Amino acid sequence: MSWSYLGKNNGDFVANDCPQVFLTIASVPSVYQATGVDASIISTYIGSLRSQTHAGGQVNFYCNAYDNPEIFFNAPPCNGVIRVQIFRDNFTTPFTTLAASNIADYVIVLSFHSLE
Repeated sequence: MSWSYLGKNNGDFVANDCPQVFLTIASVPSVYQATGVDASIISTYIGSLRSQTHAGGQVNFYCNAYDNPEIFFNAPPCNGVIRVQIFRDNFTTPFTTLAASNIADYVIVLSFHSLE
């Protein structure tokens, strides 16, 4: 799976904001997150977002299909709830702007393709 993202303007952006995106769907992805022990764990982390600044201080977050590594699944997802979570760069604090508002409205596009 590859993915892209485009969000609406966040007016109270700071330069070091780097939202981290996690995705939970019906199928378990084969994405591994390193840990402090001799093994890795399966994670729902799919990548991070970049910021884009426009005239007048308008900023939005985005990524294209090639900004983050592809995600592989043991079985294709069929149906079920899709849960998107966006965290700060510490991977645990939900992302909010300086004014403590949630991230602006966004569109995330998931692209599935078979390796067969």
